[in-house]
Amino acid sequence: MSFQQINLNDLLALEALLVECHITRAAQRCGISQSAMSHALRRLRATLGDPLLVRGQSGFVLTPRAARLVVVVTRALAELQHAMFVAPAFDPVTSKRVFHVACVDVVVIPLLVPLMRMLERKAPHVGVVVHQLEPQRFLQQLEDDALDMVILGPEPTPGMCRSQLYTEKLVCVLHAEHPAAQGPWTLERFRALRHAMITPHDDVMAAFDQLLGAHSIDLNVVLRVPYAVAGTMAAALSNLALLASQRMAANLAEMMPIVMRDLPFDLPLLDVWQVWHPKNDGDAAIEWFRDAVARVFRTADTADAADTADTALEPALSEHASAHPST
Repeated sequence: MSFQQINLNDLLALEALLVECHITRAAQRCGISQSAMSHALRRLRATLGDPLLVRGQSGFVLTPRAARLVVVVTRALAELQHAMFVAPAFDPVTSKRVFHVACVDVVVIPLLVPLMRMLERKAPHVGVVVHQLEPQRFLQQLEDDALDMVILGPEPTPGMCRSQLYTEKLVCVLHAEHPAAQGPWTLERFRALRHAMITPHDDVMAAFDQLLGAHSIDLNVVLRVPYAVAGTMAAALSNLALLASQRMAANLAEMMPIVMRDLPFDLPLLDVWQVWHPKNDGDAAIEWFRDAVARVFRTADTADAADTADTALEPALSEHASAHPST
């Protein structure tokens, strides 16, 4: 008989027999009848070509071959049980895991500084690689484990798990000395400006145009740029008005001479999500990292996000972001 013909029940019976050296106790250990254990012993003897247990002065004793099998079989079954039923632990203090995330730089700017500050204290050896979001590829990249997580807006993510990170408000970004930065702020004045937009890919550009069209807003857009910093610098160093996320603009306002003005018309808030593949839903490392990212965005004041995350990101997580399969 070949090894492929041995079933798991017989291996469990073999371990019990080798450890107990007693048919009744071995049967109790496996939760089967004494008769069933006797049948298992006969099958094992025939399969292995060895009696395994022989009668001695005070009961059964192991043959030399059986004695050699004790450690091997016990260790193999223990390792199999551990691999199947014990989730791998994740210790951020000692881990050297590198997490791969894809997102647009509108998200990267408010995320990276507080996240890296937190990792420096709580997970000093953990690394992060940020990838450019590729709309046509990210679902496959998640499935192939090329990405651990994607952060995006309302784009559909069929078959993936997702949890909401925050809601985003759009504002108008102007140079601090722009004439429109002061004085009356009306829809007519806003429309009369020369505009720039951050459109990291065609889907976002189409979504912006559709959103503005739904509100009958026709803008003189003279610049579309895929990079948030470049777009903000263009506004900061010219008379362009930039339609941008409030969170990103607030971060860059600390480094650039820009101001924000609320849009003179109502737009719905934009939901921003973190997305991951359901096969990794129980991965302790990815779960920890998802929680770290969520905590960065959980506070309204991004300058304090690192401290907020720092107080709660211990190896044993007590709280997780809600997740559900997306449609």
